[in-house]
Amino acid sequence: MGKIVESVDFARLVILIRRATALMALPDSAMNLIKAIDAGDASARDLERIIAADPGLTTTLLRVSVHENGFLQPPTLRQIIMRLGQRTVRSVAVSLAMKDLMREGGATNFDPFRFARHALVVGFLARYVFARRQMAQPFETEWSADEMFSAGVLHDLGTGLLARSAPETFDRVYMFAKRTKTSFSHAFFEIFGHYPTELGAEASESWQLPDFFARTQRSMYTPWEVQDEYTAQCCLTYAHWLSNFIGEGLVPWHI
Repeated sequence: MGKIVESVDFARLVILIRRATALMALPDSAMNLIKAIDAGDASARDLERIIAADPGLTTTLLRVSVHENGFLQPPTLRQIIMRLGQRTVRSVAVSLAMKDLMREGGATNFDPFRFARHALVVGFLARYVFARRQMAQPFETEWSADEMFSAGVLHDLGTGLLARSAPETFDRVYMFAKRTKTSFSHAFFEIFGHYPTELGAEASESWQLPDFFARTQRSMYTPWEVQDEYTAQCCLTYAHWLSNFIGEGLVPWHI
């Protein structure tokens, strides 16, 4: 199948995403948490105080922690922070903020609940694949398992923002993917000659998130471009493929 390349339209989408992110401020709790963690000198007590001020963030972190670590008793916020790691806490905060933003309208075919579930599935799979690969054959990397979880959670940020900022375009791509029984990302590529993860990278830069997020999103489908972290990036790409294979992708049909 040849690409239906519309490069001019893709450039317009980039502008729309950057304008949208300039207008959509992330919740104070998420931004305060990101800044505190990135500063590198925040204690578990400092982070606990920020998280406790946001009931939605507290509930989400509790659910993620119980799912991953299997606590028999409900953990404290301090325990959650220590178990998950600061980078994972940061990514969950951003993910929750994105989910809240995307509830405000959007494309007809966009399912925010499926989107959120897909994000967490890819996050957990990326961490698992990364850890197993390190156990089987250790490799040099500056990335951690927590960062792989973070990248997995936010890997489809561009698709979510597309549904909100350009709903007609999202629905058009969705229907094309449905008709051809392919993934949303590959349907987008057939039309625009780019992957929607590139839009996510633009958004990450616009929000001034850590460079790690933009880098992993730009290389999601071209891991060979990240030569210094090729194996780690492949773990993330494979996790995304696995999510589609087991029926936990962004679209309800089997790929």
